[in-house]
Amino acid sequence: MSAAIGELAPEYRAIVTLRDVEGLTIAEAATSIGISVANAKARLHRARLFLRTRLDAVMTAAA
Repeated sequence: MSAAIGELAPEYRAIVTLRDVEGLTIAEAATSIGISVANAKARLHRARLFLRTRLDAVMTAAA
């Protein structure tokens, strides 16, 4: 999982780390990196889609 997170663009890695690793609320994470809540939600959604795709590929290759 950490390898997949490392592949994210920096702006996506930041929001995933703050929200999903450190446990901040979406509003706290947005404030922390200086973006709007709407932008934070969009970045988090895109990052999670990327991670899901990467992890699905790894799981498929392992099967």
